[in-house]
Amino acid sequence: MNEAEILEKVLAVFAANGINVESVTVDTMLGSPELELDSVVFMKVFIELENVFQIEIDYQDAVDQDSHTVGSLIDYLVERTTSQDK
Repeated sequence: MNEAEILEKVLAVFAANGINVESVTVDTMLGSPELELDSVVFMKVFIELENVFQIEIDYQDAVDQDSHTVGSLIDYLVERTTSQDK
C-alpha cells in the first residue's frame, strides 16, 4: 500500500469520527485545534486504524516525538504495513 492510499484511509477514519478533513494535510499537527482530536476521539481513531490496517499500533512510535503530524503517522503506517507484507 502506498502513501496516497494510506492517507486516503486515514482521512476516511478521521471523517468517520467527526473530524473535518477538508483542510487536513500531511503537515497538520495531530494536536491542532482544527482536528478537534481529544483523548477519547484519539483512542477511537487509533483503534479504528488498527482494525483498518490489521496491525497493532504503538502509539508512542506512531506519533513521533519530534513531529506530531499526520505525515509522521502516515510514515509509521507505511513502514508497518510494508514490513507486514514481507
